[in-house]
Amino acid sequence: MQYTISSNQLTVVVDELGAEVISVTKQCQQRIWQNADGKWNGHAPILFPFCGHCRMIFDGTDYGDGFHGFARSLWFTCVEHSDSSVMLQLQHSTQTLEMYPFEFQFRVKYTVAEHCLEIQYIVVNKSATVMPFACGGHESFALLSDVGNYKLLFDKDEQFKFLQHDASGFLNGSVIDCGRGKVLPFPQEYMKDNTIIFHNINSRKVQLVEMQSDRVVAEVCFDGFPNLLLWHPAGSHMVCIEPWQNLPDNAQTVGEFSHKAGVNLLPPDSAVSFTRCVKYH
Repeated sequence: MQYTISSNQLTVVVDELGAEVISVTKQCQQRIWQNADGKWNGHAPILFPFCGHCRMIFDGTDYGDGFHGFARSLWFTCVEHSDSSVMLQLQHSTQTLEMYPFEFQFRVKYTVAEHCLEIQYIVVNKSATVMPFACGGHESFALLSDVGNYKLLFDKDEQFKFLQHDASGFLNGSVIDCGRGKVLPFPQEYMKDNTIIFHNINSRKVQLVEMQSDRVVAEVCFDGFPNLLLWHPAGSHMVCIEPWQNLPDNAQTVGEFSHKAGVNLLPPDSAVSFTRCVKYH
């Protein structure tokens, strides 16, 4: 089932599968990628209980590896719905316990106000032990022209060093330096279906801006998410701007998930929430 929420400027459609936003329209213009050229059939997947390519090892037991967690491929249940907000919930099951040995409740709440879509993740640990987890977003932005006609404007000065990964998505230890400043033209020579991974950046906000007109297309606010990733299928008119908490594993490193940078450690019978927003201009 799908749920529609709206403000006086935005209409947002959320699917129960993965609690994924599948449409955002403003003034009759679609702002979420709709796979116009067959490059990618996603829209805005939610990443939980980890981001990227990670090995799931808990207390020495190997539960295998995965990519972006399992929440994006499971059905959520709607627990709240109004004209301007919707909350969907995923709970542990025999299926999730085989991949992730913790009892949990994961809620995603979307709220629209004016031109802003607020996204809140609420994680509850129902296990008797500390629960390690991480979450992140993978929102796509439909572009009117080639990605080379756009730039990113950060709210703080950055040293644009990005981590490289291998063909499987694991970090390979290499780092590329793209200079320093607040403005980053899209580094197309490095993208080419690869993901640009910025680790522990200073900024908490980034704007997607048209190069020629300096018009702001969208703004992504991501307090609580230390890593920012960019992904662009070659030749497509879209880009994903992805706030993550954890990073992919290093190709040479195998270790406990709870020891990895960016992973949250949630005590038993407790909850935590993270809120971020996307503003569509």
